[in-house]
Amino acid sequence: MHDDALLDLDQVADGAAFQLSDTLTAFRVPKHSFRKGNTYALSRPEGVILVDAVHKVTAMALNQHLAGRKVLALLLTHRDLLTQSFGPPALLRHCFGGAPVLIHEADAMQPGLIKLEDAAELLAQLGVQYYPIPGHTPGSVVYRTVPEQLLFVGDAAVGRPYASDPQTIDFSHPPIAAQDWEAYVAGWASIPEPAAAVLPLHGRPVFGDKSLVRARTAATTQGNQMN
Repeated sequence: MHDDALLDLDQVADGAAFQLSDTLTAFRVPKHSFRKGNTYALSRPEGVILVDAVHKVTAMALNQHLAGRKVLALLLTHRDLLTQSFGPPALLRHCFGGAPVLIHEADAMQPGLIKLEDAAELLAQLGVQYYPIPGHTPGSVVYRTVPEQLLFVGDAAVGRPYASDPQTIDFSHPPIAAQDWEAYVAGWASIPEPAAAVLPLHGRPVFGDKSLVRARTAATTQGNQMN
């Protein structure tokens, strides 16, 4: 999908699903009124990978989208999602047919979670790589899928509001403490190219072979904080 195809997505209703490509579906989460949120479902022949899809408001649309298909895993980009979830990890796992709920060990503060560091074999089977981007939370990560080359960045970068001026900068960074800035920048530098899209939890996704460069440059420009 090209960025121009996203121009009308600011009108998507809270909780609704919207298609970003043949295999990638997003779900609208009411975040800040000026910067609407997205969670994601990536369809594969063998099942569906969910990313940050824990909100009660999207449950109906998500169930309709899954339509009985197997959930391969629920990937969480950071621990804040657990405070926004419709239930604890055990309930998430139950509702998604026993699918593992994965998160970085630094953010694994509740029982029932599988630490990314203990899931190398599963991640390899899924074609999912992860890159720690500490700062927003100690265990914030970016996920990269193979072969799609999609980057799910959670709150490691903040996309610009859907209805905003397309000439404005694409991304910004969340509040990052001064002592975490160096590790945050190093995390972004560790993500390999290429990438086909950068998909944030807040704000507009960006597609295209320059999407990682655009996101990384904006997100690691100190002082370019979300407002």
